Amino acid sequence: MIDIFEHLNELNITKQGKNENILTCSDNVKDFEQKTVLWKTELRQGLLEMFPRRNQNKTIDKEFVLGLGQEHLTLLHKKYDHYLFTIDTEQSGWIRNPFLANVNTRIILAC
Repeated sequence: MIDIFEHLNELNITKQGKNENILTCSDNVKDFEQKTVLWKTELRQGLLEMFPRRNQNKTIDKEFVLGLGQEHLTLLHKKYDHYLFTIDTEQSGWIRNPFLANVNTRIILAC
């Protein structure tokens, strides 16, 4: 559990800063969501490498950690959209680098 909260704190830190904007924040949140899906899959396979603190303390029952981690990640996914806001950035690539925009593609801006 401590490892998951450390990853959440790292996500929080990446969302702050002088060079951050809604696009980079949204990308970071989506990347974190994909990581949690991967972690949940690895937990189902009995792998705990993504949780270094648990690996330091071998006295904690592995099966207990696997079950608790899966339960925690499941609850996190249920509340994900409520706590972590994302936007669709697929159509916004031209904002990051206007020189990559396809001239033949129309961009419709809602005013």
